[in-house]
Amino acid sequence: TMPNINGTITSVKNPLLEMWHTAFAATTFTSGDFTYTLSGTEITITAYSGAGGDLVIPSVLDGTNVVAIGQSAFKGNTTITSLNISEGIKTIGASAFKDCKSLVEVTIPSSVTAIGYKGSNGNNGDAYYGAFEGDERLRNVTILTGNADAYIGNRSFFNCISLENVRIPGNYKNIYNKAFSGCTELLEVVWDHTTGLSADQVADDYVFTGDTELLNVTLNSVKQIKKGTFSGCIKLNTLNLNEGLDSIGASAFKNCKSLVEVTIPSTVTAIGYKGNSGTNDDAYYGAFEGNERLRSVTMLSGKADAYVGNRTFFNCISLESIRIPGNYKNIYSKAFSGCTELVSVV
Repeated sequence: TMPNINGTITSVKNPLLEMWHTAFAATTFTSGDFTYTLSGTEITITAYSGAGGDLVIPSVLDGTNVVAIGQSAFKGNTTITSLNISEGIKTIGASAFKDCKSLVEVTIPSSVTAIGYKGSNGNNGDAYYGAFEGDERLRNVTILTGNADAYIGNRSFFNCISLENVRIPGNYKNIYNKAFSGCTELLEVVWDHTTGLSADQVADDYVFTGDTELLNVTLNSVKQIKKGTFSGCIKLNTLNLNEGLDSIGASAFKNCKSLVEVTIPSTVTAIGYKGNSGTNDDAYYGAFEGNERLRSVTMLSGKADAYVGNRTFFNCISLESIRIPGNYKNIYSKAFSGCTELVSVV
């Protein structure tokens, strides 16, 4: 634009500017049933208009590699019943398949390194919600083992109320907040050995909290279990914790009312919280608090200084004896308070 002789603004065509707009403005394209954006030589799928059923998401569209499924791309679809994501796709965006109410089974390829969002993002947008959140008929999820570090983001399978079993490959180093929370039919969780030599996996806050049918948990290379990770798993009765585990967070297994025995590995240095956290947060409560059937606790002796945090075994009313290894230098407030059947402490 430029002023004319009368001082008013008129529009003047600039051929170079028009060429620039033509080259860069058209960033959204359609190929068959898929809408996508193009960044350099990489495609992100952003929408789908097909008939659903058994869907294969391709790794190539219009001769260009598909690397990502964008945020909310398939959100609310009610026609897709099975989903096979092709090898080569690396990321699945937050809310990508949220509320796909007919989806029954999913295969996630070995090339995927990111499922959903992993940060703190408030609760007002689709970035907050999980990639498969609310898929109430989703029963089978196959996650293939890859060579690169990967993660499962916040709420990825939140409230997938038909999901029964999940096996997480070892290359998945992090599972973030509430990723499998509310999966009320989930029976078994196995997290495979890491691809490295040492335990380096982290289970974030509340990952499996409230999974009321969960029976068996096997961890193989986990380094940290954070706050409330398995809290409220009231039917959990088999718990296998790996050597290499360093810390068990406050409330991690709180109110696991069917848990009868637990062995704490020699590598653990921190059980629960040891500070003053007030009374309104799960950091206040003990790692095994309220496990009313917990009768046998074996704490293996380690080489590093360790502690038993606040209320760790509070109200474990079936616990009869406890032998605390010498490397545990501190036992904090109310760690064994309310253990009304406890007759021997060494």
